[in-house]
Amino acid sequence: MLYLIIGSLCLLLFCLLLYRDPRSFLNVIVLLAAVVLLFTGFAETTRHVEYVSEGIMLFFLFFVPLSLLFIAVLLILNGVFMLKREGRKLSNLLSMLAGFAMIAGMIATGCMLLVSTPDTMLMSFLWLGSILTVYVSATFTALLIYSLLYLRLPKDMHCDYIIVHGCGLLDGERVSPLLKGRLDKAAEVYKKLNGRAKLVLSGGQGADEKLSEAQAMENYLLGQGFPRDAMLLEDKSATTYENLRNVRDMLGGGREHRYLFVTSDYHVFRTGMFARDLGMNAAGIGCKTAMYYWPSAFIREYIAIMVRYKWITVAVLLLWLALTIESLLPI
Repeated sequence: MLYLIIGSLCLLLFCLLLYRDPRSFLNVIVLLAAVVLLFTGFAETTRHVEYVSEGIMLFFLFFVPLSLLFIAVLLILNGVFMLKREGRKLSNLLSMLAGFAMIAGMIATGCMLLVSTPDTMLMSFLWLGSILTVYVSATFTALLIYSLLYLRLPKDMHCDYIIVHGCGLLDGERVSPLLKGRLDKAAEVYKKLNGRAKLVLSGGQGADEKLSEAQAMENYLLGQGFPRDAMLLEDKSATTYENLRNVRDMLGGGREHRYLFVTSDYHVFRTGMFARDLGMNAAGIGCKTAMYYWPSAFIREYIAIMVRYKWITVAVLLLWLALTIESLLPI
C-alpha cells in the first residue's frame, strides 16, 4: 500500500511540474518514479490474486524479453537501412549499435540468472550489464514517452518571433528535405498568425557549405513567395544552443519576447530544455520526420540529454561499484 501512496504522490507532483514548466528534465524522472512505484504497489497489493500474480510473472519472464529482442532486431535492421539510405556515418550506426547492446545486455542478464557461481568479478560484471540494461531501457522509454507527450501538449501560438533551426545543406547550398519540413511548418504557423510574428532563420555556415544555413533558408522562402521583410537572419551559430542564445541576444533578451521555435519533432524537447536554461519564454513546435530516421535521431537525443545529466549515470555506476566492493570484502 505504501508504494501506491508514494507513487500517487509522485504522479501528482508530475502533474504540478508539468503545469509549472513542461521543459524540465525533472518531469521525466518523476514520471518514471511514479510509474515504477505504482506498478510495484499494484503487484504488491494483488500478490494474493493468483491470475494477476501469474500475469505479472509471465510479463517479466516472457513478454519483456521477447519485446526487447524484437526491438533489438528492428534497431539492427534500421541501422542497415540507414547505412544504405543516408551513408556510412557514425550517427547512422547508432540504431544498429543500440540493437547489439540490447542483445548483449539481455545475454548478461540471462547469464546472471542462470550461473550459480558465488560472488566473483564475473558475477559483478554480469550484474553491471543487467543493471545498465534496465537503467538505459527505463530512462530511454521514459524520455521517449515524455518527448511524445511534450509534442502534443497544447501550446500558446501567440508569439513575437518564430525561430527556425537550421541543419545541414545539400550540395552546400540547398535546403535538405529535413530543413524544408521545418521551413514549411514555420511558414504555416506564420500564416495562421496572419503575419503578426517575424521569422528568425538561424544557422551558420559549415566548413563544407557555400553559404550559411540561414541564407539558404531565406533563399528557399523567397522562392516560395515569402516576403523578405518578414524574415530576420542569425547566421553565426553552429549548434541548437547557439541558435537560441544568439537569437536571444540579437533581439535583446529572453523574457521580453514570446518565441515559438520550429525544429524536427524528435528534437523539440531538448530544444525546449535549452530555451529554459537560457531564460527564454519559448515553446516548441515539431515538424514530421520520416519514420526510418526516428530511431537513430532519438538515440542521439537520448545520449545528449544523458550526457548533460551524467550525474545520474555516475550514481548508478557508483552504486554498482559499492556493491561489488562489499561483495569482495571478507566477512
